Amino acid sequence: MITQEQIKDLQGRVETLDRCLNMKGKRDELELKEKQSQAPDFWEDPKKAEAFLKGVSSLKSWVTAYDSAKSAVDDLDVLLELDPESPETDEAFDHARRLVEDLELRNMLGEEGDSLGAVLTINSGAGGTEANDWSAMLMRMYMRWGERNGYKMTVTELLEGDEVGIKSATIQFEGDYAYGYLKAESGVHRLVRISPFNAQGKRQTT
Repeated sequence: MITQEQIKDLQGRVETLDRCLNMKGKRDELELKEKQSQAPDFWEDPKKAEAFLKGVSSLKSWVTAYDSAKSAVDDLDVLLELDPESPETDEAFDHARRLVEDLELRNMLGEEGDSLGAVLTINSGAGGTEANDWSAMLMRMYMRWGERNGYKMTVTELLEGDEVGIKSATIQFEGDYAYGYLKAESGVHRLVRISPFNAQGKRQTT
């Protein structure tokens, strides 16, 4: 059962985000830039206009994400009062918590380049069929992650395995903070399992 203390914790985190993100400043800047984008000569320099609108879109995404998180947290008080033991109340709390956590994580991604898109490359290495199959699993995992998070994805290179899976693949992720989220996904990814490609059913590390 959700408690009032848990809700107060989320409310406090939202208030902290309001200050850290300077939401009032972002709203004022967004309002000003939207007015500027309506100027008659705005599109005289298309490249400059597109870069300007990209900044507007980024501000909008911050405001929308914050408003969604705050609204979800504000609704919890009413739900808790109506029926604290309802499954709907638990679901609403989980939803609100995810929105707050996503916003907190996004706030942490403040290094240069974090807000950009990303290119992810997967190589199976010298592990043969087992490694090719594992590489295909990784590719599906990253593609599904991209779909869930609303990224536009393009497979720019794909080399299929001789029997199953892939030898290599390159995926381009387009959207805000793709690089920030994916930059830690480097190095070797290991899989230990009973291999479906081993007639003796031995456990293998890929």
